[in-house]
Amino acid sequence: KKRLRLWVLNVNMTANKPLNEEHVESVKSWMEQILDKKYTDFWEEIRDGVELCELLNKIKPGTCAKFKKSKIVFMARNNLNIFRQGCINIGIDEGRVIIPGDLYDRQNLNQVISNLYSISGKSAKYGFKGPVLEQPEPEPEPQPEPEPEPEAEPEA
Repeated sequence: KKRLRLWVLNVNMTANKPLNEEHVESVKSWMEQILDKKYTDFWEEIRDGVELCELLNKIKPGTCAKFKKSKIVFMARNNLNIFRQGCINIGIDEGRVIIPGDLYDRQNLNQVISNLYSISGKSAKYGFKGPVLEQPEPEPEPQPEPEPEPEAEPEA
Protein backbone atom coordinates (compact mmCIF):
# COMPACT_ATOMS: atom_id res chain seq x y z
CA LYS A 1 0.00 0.00 0.00
CA LYS A 2 2.77 2.42 0.88
CA ARG A 3 4.49 1.90 -2.49
CA LEU A 4 1.24 2.50 -4.36
CA ARG A 5 0.57 5.67 -2.38
CA LEU A 6 4.06 6.99 -3.22
CA TRP A 7 3.52 6.13 -6.88
CA VAL A 8 0.20 8.00 -6.97
CA LEU A 9 1.82 10.97 -5.24
CA ASN A 10 4.72 10.91 -7.73
CA VAL A 11 2.39 10.71 -10.73
CA ASN A 12 0.27 13.58 -9.45
CA MET A 13 3.38 15.68 -8.89
CA THR A 14 4.75 15.04 -12.40
CA ALA A 15 1.36 15.62 -14.02
CA ASN A 16 1.24 19.13 -12.63
CA LYS A 17 4.78 20.12 -13.63
CA PRO A 18 5.27 22.03 -16.87
CA LEU A 19 6.72 19.94 -19.67
CA ASN A 20 10.47 20.40 -20.15
CA GLU A 21 10.68 21.02 -23.91
CA GLU A 22 14.42 20.27 -23.94
CA HIS A 23 13.71 16.76 -22.61
CA VAL A 24 10.89 16.32 -25.13
CA GLU A 25 13.22 17.30 -27.97
CA SER A 26 15.91 14.89 -26.71
CA VAL A 27 13.46 12.00 -26.53
CA LYS A 28 11.98 12.83 -29.94
CA SER A 29 15.44 12.97 -31.54
CA TRP A 30 16.46 9.71 -29.83
CA MET A 31 13.37 7.91 -31.12
CA GLU A 32 13.87 9.34 -34.61
CA GLN A 33 17.42 7.95 -34.68
CA ILE A 34 16.43 4.51 -33.48
CA LEU A 35 13.31 4.15 -35.64
CA ASP A 36 14.77 6.03 -38.62
CA LYS A 37 11.78 8.38 -38.80
CA LYS A 38 11.05 12.09 -38.57
CA TYR A 39 8.15 13.27 -36.45
CA THR A 40 6.21 16.35 -37.48
CA ASP A 41 3.72 16.08 -34.58
CA PHE A 42 5.52 13.94 -32.02
CA TRP A 43 2.71 13.47 -29.48
CA GLU A 44 0.10 12.70 -32.11
CA GLU A 45 2.34 10.29 -34.00
CA ILE A 46 3.24 8.21 -30.94
CA ARG A 47 -0.25 8.43 -29.40
CA ASP A 48 -1.48 5.03 -30.62
CA GLY A 49 1.45 3.17 -29.01
CA VAL A 50 2.74 1.55 -32.21
CA GLU A 51 5.95 3.63 -32.30
CA LEU A 52 6.56 2.87 -28.63
CA CYS A 53 6.16 -0.88 -29.19
CA GLU A 54 8.49 -0.68 -32.19
CA LEU A 55 11.02 1.19 -30.03
CA LEU A 56 10.97 -1.55 -27.38
CA ASN A 57 11.35 -4.22 -30.06
CA LYS A 58 14.44 -2.43 -31.44
CA ILE A 59 15.97 -2.43 -27.97
CA LYS A 60 14.93 -5.98 -27.07
CA PRO A 61 13.43 -7.90 -29.99
CA GLY A 62 10.16 -9.67 -29.25
CA THR A 63 9.26 -7.52 -26.24
CA CYS A 64 5.97 -6.34 -27.75
CA ALA A 65 3.72 -8.51 -29.87
CA LYS A 66 0.24 -8.25 -31.38
CA PHE A 67 0.16 -4.46 -31.58
CA LYS A 68 -1.17 -2.84 -34.72
CA LYS A 69 -1.77 0.55 -36.24
CA SER A 70 -5.37 1.65 -35.87
CA LYS A 71 -7.41 4.79 -35.43
CA ILE A 72 -9.80 2.93 -33.13
CA VAL A 73 -9.42 4.16 -29.55
CA PHE A 74 -9.69 0.67 -28.08
CA MET A 75 -6.84 -0.60 -30.27
CA ALA A 76 -4.62 2.38 -29.46
CA ARG A 77 -5.17 1.87 -25.73
CA ASN A 78 -4.48 -1.84 -26.18
CA ASN A 79 -1.20 -0.99 -27.92
CA LEU A 80 -0.29 1.29 -25.01
CA ASN A 81 -1.03 -1.54 -22.55
CA ILE A 82 1.19 -3.88 -24.61
CA PHE A 83 3.93 -1.24 -24.40
CA ARG A 84 3.34 -0.87 -20.65
CA GLN A 85 3.70 -4.62 -20.09
CA GLY A 86 6.82 -4.67 -22.28
CA CYS A 87 8.39 -1.96 -20.12
CA ILE A 88 7.64 -3.93 -16.95
CA ASN A 89 9.04 -7.08 -18.58
CA ILE A 90 12.38 -5.38 -19.31
CA GLY A 91 12.64 -4.32 -15.68
CA ILE A 92 11.32 -0.78 -15.52
CA ASP A 93 9.69 0.00 -12.20
CA GLU A 94 5.89 0.22 -12.54
CA GLY A 95 5.94 3.69 -11.01
CA ARG A 96 7.92 4.95 -14.02
CA VAL A 97 5.76 3.23 -16.64
CA ILE A 98 2.89 5.07 -18.32
CA ILE A 99 -0.74 4.13 -18.24
CA PRO A 100 -2.69 4.63 -21.50
CA GLY A 101 -4.31 7.91 -20.42
CA ASP A 102 -0.92 9.51 -19.77
CA LEU A 103 -0.25 9.58 -23.51
CA TYR A 104 -3.52 8.89 -25.31
CA ASP A 105 -5.46 11.52 -23.34
CA ARG A 106 -2.31 13.60 -22.74
CA GLN A 107 -2.97 13.54 -19.01
CA ASN A 108 0.68 13.17 -17.99
CA LEU A 109 3.20 13.73 -20.76
CA ASN A 110 5.96 14.12 -18.15
CA GLN A 111 5.38 10.48 -17.24
CA VAL A 112 5.81 9.53 -20.91
CA ILE A 113 9.15 11.35 -21.03
CA SER A 114 10.25 9.74 -17.76
CA ASN A 115 9.25 6.31 -19.08
CA LEU A 116 11.28 6.81 -22.27
CA TYR A 117 14.37 7.92 -20.31
CA SER A 118 13.99 4.72 -18.24
CA ILE A 119 13.90 2.61 -21.41
CA SER A 120 17.09 4.26 -22.62
CA GLY A 121 18.72 3.53 -19.27
CA LYS A 122 17.85 -0.17 -19.53
CA SER A 123 18.83 -0.55 -23.20
CA ALA A 124 22.51 -1.47 -22.66
CA LYS A 125 21.45 -4.37 -20.43
CA TYR A 126 19.97 -6.02 -23.53
CA GLY A 127 22.99 -5.41 -25.75
CA PHE A 128 21.41 -2.48 -27.59
CA LYS A 129 24.17 -0.69 -29.51
CA GLY A 130 22.12 2.29 -30.68
CA PRO A 131 21.99 5.80 -29.22
CA VAL A 132 21.26 6.35 -25.55
CA LEU A 133 19.65 9.33 -23.88
CA GLU A 134 21.82 11.24 -21.48
CA GLN A 135 20.01 11.29 -18.16
CA PRO A 136 18.82 14.80 -17.36
CA GLU A 137 19.97 16.56 -14.24
CA PRO A 138 17.22 16.39 -11.66
CA GLU A 139 15.38 19.65 -11.40
CA PRO A 140 15.77 21.19 -7.97
CA GLU A 141 12.66 20.99 -5.85
CA PRO A 142 11.20 24.37 -5.02
CA GLN A 143 12.15 25.37 -1.51
CA PRO A 144 9.45 26.70 0.76
CA GLU A 145 9.86 30.32 1.69
CA PRO A 146 11.15 30.70 5.23
CA GLU A 147 8.69 31.85 7.85
CA PRO A 148 9.27 35.49 8.73
CA GLU A 149 10.81 36.02 12.13
CA PRO A 150 8.27 37.39 14.60
CA GLU A 151 9.07 40.94 15.50
CA ALA A 152 10.46 41.30 18.97
CA GLU A 153 8.22 43.21 21.27
CA PRO A 154 9.81 46.29 22.78
CA GLU A 155 10.82 45.90 26.39
CA ALA A 156 8.74 48.00 28.77
